[in-house]
Amino acid sequence: MHIRMNSRVYVSNLPEVTTEENLRTAFGPFGDIAKVFVATDRDTALPTYAFITYATVGDMTASIAGMNDADFHGRKLAVSVAREAKVAPAPRRIVLPMAGPRRGPGGPARGPVRR
Repeated sequence: MHIRMNSRVYVSNLPEVTTEENLRTAFGPFGDIAKVFVATDRDTALPTYAFITYATVGDMTASIAGMNDADFHGRKLAVSVAREAKVAPAPRRIVLPMAGPRRGPGGPARGPVRR
């Protein structure tokens, strides 16, 4: 099965009872689901949002039309096309050429040499 990157929906306003299984049950009638990811809050372990990836863009579009503002366990879901994450460019490493030999914190020796 070939999955297209733009066939993923973002689902928010999830109720506490949300699981991968009940999302598959609710969103399954709109098409072939390839993947479901439910993000949870680090502290409370409650679901915060989900991504559902469909096999085709047509399935994704049908799920948005059918599930946006739909009641899901007492909450109205917000369903939209998932945006692709922006990847920050790697920081550039600047290498400066050495100015010359270093001779301690004060630079080259100055004045008469003491013995």
